[in-house]
Amino acid sequence: MVTKINIKDLRVARDLISRLKPNWSSEDISDFMYLPTGYSNDNYRFNYNEEFYVLRRPKKKEKRQLWEREYLFYMDSKLVNKPELIAMDINTGVMITKWISGDLLGDIGANEDSLINYVSQLHFQLGSVSHFTRDNYNPVEVSKKFLGPYSSAINPDSRRLMNDLAWNPKNFVLTHNDLNPWNIIVSTTRADRWTTLDWGVVAMNDPLFDLIAVTQGLSKNDKELDLEKTKQLSDKLLRTDLEWSRIILVLSAFWLREYAWAYCMWKSGNERQEIKDQIDISSAKLKQIRG
Repeated sequence: MVTKINIKDLRVARDLISRLKPNWSSEDISDFMYLPTGYSNDNYRFNYNEEFYVLRRPKKKEKRQLWEREYLFYMDSKLVNKPELIAMDINTGVMITKWISGDLLGDIGANEDSLINYVSQLHFQLGSVSHFTRDNYNPVEVSKKFLGPYSSAINPDSRRLMNDLAWNPKNFVLTHNDLNPWNIIVSTTRADRWTTLDWGVVAMNDPLFDLIAVTQGLSKNDKELDLEKTKQLSDKLLRTDLEWSRIILVLSAFWLREYAWAYCMWKSGNERQEIKDQIDISSAKLKQIRG
C-alpha cells in the first residue's frame, strides 16, 4: 500500500536522495509515495529515470555498528535474495534500494510447504556468506534492552520469564532474526519470487527462530497456539524429531521479544493500535506457552 507524501517530507526525501546520489539529476526524480508499513523507518517509493526505488529513513538513531553491519552484509551476500542496494549512509542508516513489485506475505499468506521451502532456501543462501562478522543473536538479551527502562511496570509473568529464560541453542546458523511476514515480498515478476527485506539484525542463531517468526507472524491473531503444528513444521525444516524443550524455548524467546519490542514502542509514544494489539497478543501467547 502506498499513500501521498506531504510537502515537508518530500523536501526531506529529495535532500536525502541528493546526498546519497549527488550525480542523479533532481529533475529526473518524481512520483514520491509514502509506504506506511514501517515502524522503525519511514519508507518512500520514488521514480528515477523510469525506474522505481525505495528510500529508507530511520525514525530514530541506532548504534552506527548496526548500520555498518547491515551494509557489510549487503556487500557480502550476493546469493541471498534481497533488494538491490543502490546507496547507504552507515552513519544515519539512510538507504536507497531497488523497488520490488509484489505482495507482502503478511497480506496474502502461504501454505506450509511454501514456508518451509522458503526458510530452508534462505538459510542455504545465507550459508554462502563467508566474510560477514558472525555475531550471535540473543533474543532474551534484546528483550532485556527493550524493557530495561520499564522492567518494574511490565506484567510479573513477562518479568519473571525475562529474568529466568536462558538462551542457549545448540545449533547456530546465519539467520535473519526479524523474519516477520511484512518483511517478505512475494513477487510475480521475479523467477525466485520471495524477496527478504530489513537485514539490520542478521546474525548467528537457532534456525528455528526464523521459521517460528514467520509462521507465528502469520497466525499471531489466532487465539490458541497450535503447538503440534509448530512441532511438525520444525521437524520438517530440520528433518529430525526435535525435542519439545527446544521448540518451547524458541517460542518463548520469540514472543518475549515481540512483547518487549511492542511495550518499548508503546512507552516511547508510538500508540498505534497495532502496537497495543501486539502487547496483548504476545502476553497471551507467553501465558499459553509457559502455562
